[in-house]
Amino acid sequence: MKFDSKLRRSDRCHRDIARDLARANRADALTYLTESISQEIRQPLAATVICASAASRWLAANPPNLTEAAKALERIVCNAFAADEVVNRVRASVVRHRRWCEQISLAKTIHEAVAALGGELEDSRIAVTMAVERPLPPVTGDRSQLLQVILNLMIHAIETMRASDGPRELTVAARRCGERRVRIEIANTGPGIDAEVLQGIFDPMRARSVLDAGFELSLCCSIVEAHGGTLTAERRPTGGMTFAVELGT
Repeated sequence: MKFDSKLRRSDRCHRDIARDLARANRADALTYLTESISQEIRQPLAATVICASAASRWLAANPPNLTEAAKALERIVCNAFAADEVVNRVRASVVRHRRWCEQISLAKTIHEAVAALGGELEDSRIAVTMAVERPLPPVTGDRSQLLQVILNLMIHAIETMRASDGPRELTVAARRCGERRVRIEIANTGPGIDAEVLQGIFDPMRARSVLDAGFELSLCCSIVEAHGGTLTAERRPTGGMTFAVELGT
């Protein structure tokens, strides 16, 4: 009995460490992304304010100087494109585009993710269903990054269902999808996401105002796209959300 008790405590400690590690990795990625954006985007935003102020003064002149005002407005457009370029460059630096040669077992990676969050799933009273097709062909990529995508999507599902009074069920599935492609689905029974928000769910700027996980979902999308895949989200007819990752093999 004492041995069993020690074993359970050891197992619980291991799960707590794995959960904290997943949270730390997610926080580090989010911190890096937000700091990079705030530092690099300051210049085009400051230039936009200056140009807007100048345009206002030209229009308020008597008579209004429409030529100079138009030039100031054109500079505002240029600064907006510059800001967009900064965001794209930061996202690309977070997910470094390179050729990967590691063969990854998605079945093993999915099991690792579920095991890492076992304690959090248990504490949140969430029932987990796994449906992984066997055999599943390996994919080529960065195992740690794809693991982080699965962890982030699972954590998002857990946090969503915590706020729900309904059933708490998480389904993680993986199967072949057409020729030389595989599909990973992470479905939850939470409250779901409004259709208007869903349209820009992977845009960090649009999603941030309504979703705490806006930047994280955007980062997941960038990682998947860097692997030549796609990440989509859709509402479930019975309630909740399904996030689907498709990758080539």
